[in-house]
This record gives sequence, C-alpha cells and structure tokens, in this order.
Amino acid sequence: MAESSPLLQINSISKRFSAVQALDDVSLNLDAGEVVGLVGENGAGKSTLMRILAGIIPADQGSILVDSQPWYQTGVRQAMQLGISLIHQELNLAENLSVAENIFLGRQPHRGPKWLPVTNRRKMDELAVAVMDQVNLRISPRVLVSSLSIAQRQLVEIAKALSTNARILILDEPTSSLSMNEAGRLMALITRLRDEGVAILYVSHHLHEIVRLANRVVVLRDGQHVGTLNKEDISEKKMISLMVGRNVEQFYHASGHSNSTATAALEVRDYQQSRTSQVINFKIQPGEIVGFAGLVGAGRTQLAHGLLGIERRWKGKVLVDGKEVH
Repeated sequence: MAESSPLLQINSISKRFSAVQALDDVSLNLDAGEVVGLVGENGAGKSTLMRILAGIIPADQGSILVDSQPWYQTGVRQAMQLGISLIHQELNLAENLSVAENIFLGRQPHRGPKWLPVTNRRKMDELAVAVMDQVNLRISPRVLVSSLSIAQRQLVEIAKALSTNARILILDEPTSSLSMNEAGRLMALITRLRDEGVAILYVSHHLHEIVRLANRVVVLRDGQHVGTLNKEDISEKKMISLMVGRNVEQFYHASGHSNSTATAALEVRDYQQSRTSQVINFKIQPGEIVGFAGLVGAGRTQLAHGLLGIERRWKGKVLVDGKEVH
C-alpha cells in the first residue's frame, strides 16, 4: 500500500529582508493528526516561517504543497480556504465585539434579500455555541470579548480557527500569558484536536510543553533547519544543543568569580508600588543578570517604571552602588 503524502509540505523555503537572510532553504512536512514543535532562539526564523504559511508574506524561493497541490501564497484568505490558520501570540480579537461577532467577523450568516442582507444573530449565536463546544468554552456567545480572561480569549481564537474548518493550526507561544492550570487545559485541548486529525505546528520557548505534546520537533538556527527530533529522541537537552549549536553542558557554565561580598549594583529594600501591593526585596550583584517573570498584570512593568522613577512608589528604598537614589 502506498504511503500517503503529508498534509503540508514545505520545500526549500528562503526569505530575505534587505541584508538579513531570515530563512535559508528550510524544508519540513506536517501530517494530519500530528503535532510538530518548531523551536529556535529569537531571530532563528520561526516568525517568518509562520507568516509565510499563513499567507501574510510570500517566500522568495521554494514551494508549499497542501494535499500534494501547490499553493502559490496568494494571501491570508486563500490560506484560510486551504484550512491554514495562524493564532498569533498577541491575540487578534476586537474587544468591543461579542464572542460570536469575533468568531464570524466578515463571515456573518445573513437573512433577508441579497440586496439588503441583515446579520442573522440567532443563527450566528447557534453556530458560535457549536464551535465553542469544541473547545470546551461555556460562555454566552453575546458576551463582549473585553470581559474575558486571557485563557478564554485564547479559546475564542481557536474556536474562530475551527469555524473556518482549519485543518492546519499554527500556534505561536499559546501559553505565554496563561497560568499553569490554564496552560494544562489548553495542552489537553491541543492533544484532543490532534487526535481528531488536525495538524498542529506548535511554536514555544517552553520546551517542556514541546516534550509533552510533540510527535516531532524541527529546530531552526540562524534561518536554517539544523535538525529534526523524532518522538523517542525529544528532550530539552537535545533541543537546546541544536538551538545554540553546542552541548548543553557548555551552555550553562560558572562565571569563574563570585560577587557575594561586593556592594550590590542595585538593591531594592522594602519596596511597595502601592499600599496594597506586596513588599519586594532583592539585590543584583555586579556581573549578574536577573530575570523577572510573571503573567500579564503581575506588576513587572510597574516595578520597572518605579525603579526608573517614571511612577511614584508607596514606600521603600532603591540603592545603586550602595547609594540611595530618587
């Protein structure tokens, strides 16, 4: 029996932006009912490849086949007609419209004569509820998107894609603003969609999610396809090694010196942005990099603004090289 062709075939795709070679001879396949993880450092070419697949920009060279038929990258609408849907990291919803209006924006069902069509809201709500059921979103189709949580908005985006009969879902950092529980529910949904035959290209810097979900992993580095890992070979260590071009042991290394006794380059003592916010204390030593992580609304931006003096703080001290400032 002949082996079936991949649902999506990407052959020798290249793309240049002025002096920057964003993609260089990249090829990959995606089968129905498969999750392929796409990983790489910032600037590796992931976003460019996603935008090409979604019809947002054309490739300079190479070809794309859907169901073994060539697609000439004629735009977003044509990509959607082929069943390709990109869900951006920055969700693309109109907050002042209802859930149903967002799902069927530009595709509303109509009633009345063709020369004077009127949106059939009852029909639109029924269709919205049906597609929301597919993603386990139990809310009124008439609620405004502005009132939804980030996790609910993510599900609206996926429901919108499914309403177009999407067969190929491209997910760009889908859990970046979700809590651990919300991310777990989303990954369970992705697994179910995969089992129902949807092909999924999953792009994430959260490598543990890739390990959990992916049937295969494609690694990009500097615009080139540098490796593919099959299910049995997928691990965070191997992905990082391919992403950075060296062994993971070389990636994490000691600095060779200690600054534990030096005066802190930056020290924050008993800092409160407002009367009700939590007290923050931390030090950053010379030669040290400290990262701040948190969900949307956690207060990272407000803290940065307070340290820079852009926003006034409620209380606390900020010291640079041991001297108090502003």
